[in-house]
Amino acid sequence: MKLAAALLCLASVADATPKKKAVPAAIVVLVDRSGSMKGPRLDAVKAATDAVIDAIEADDAVAVIAFDSEAKLVELLTKPGKDRTPMHAAVDKIDAGGGTNLLPPLKLAYEQLEGLEGVRKHVILFTDGEAPYDGISDVMKQLRDHGDTVSCVGVGDADRNLLSLIADNGEGRLYMVEDLKSLPKIFIKELDTVRAGN
Repeated sequence: MKLAAALLCLASVADATPKKKAVPAAIVVLVDRSGSMKGPRLDAVKAATDAVIDAIEADDAVAVIAFDSEAKLVELLTKPGKDRTPMHAAVDKIDAGGGTNLLPPLKLAYEQLEGLEGVRKHVILFTDGEAPYDGISDVMKQLRDHGDTVSCVGVGDADRNLLSLIADNGEGRLYMVEDLKSLPKIFIKELDTVRAGN
């Protein structure tokens, strides 16, 4: 009886122990919209971006940047609210065309996250191509110095070495993907990992 009572007491204490609360996240998704992305690849990354928009919680924020040789802010960094239809509509309008340069979207991501406090700031970069290395180390230092992390997802002819450089300097993760259907799962894993404080 004494043992049973002790176990019951321990169980009550465990139940009363507050669970670790997830840290709010500010997520910036960088979507490659270069010409080679036309078709299934662009459709897949849009679906993955939509999955993140649906999964973020009230205290989280999300921004979407589309890029080819330049970068365009598709969705300003904002908390989602209950109606996320406008965000999905903005993502749906992203079309393919142009070359590939990773520097402009990384710079724009830094600008979106600059000054934020009390949140985990994270960038998910998706691309299928090769790009210049010029300026990448400098912008990654800026991001890192301000507590921003960066993970990269590459498909097709994406430059693994460049993406590895970005992910390593951004203290994030690198995924080289063959199955496009895995993208939503990867993007959600990134969100969950960041919100867990890892």
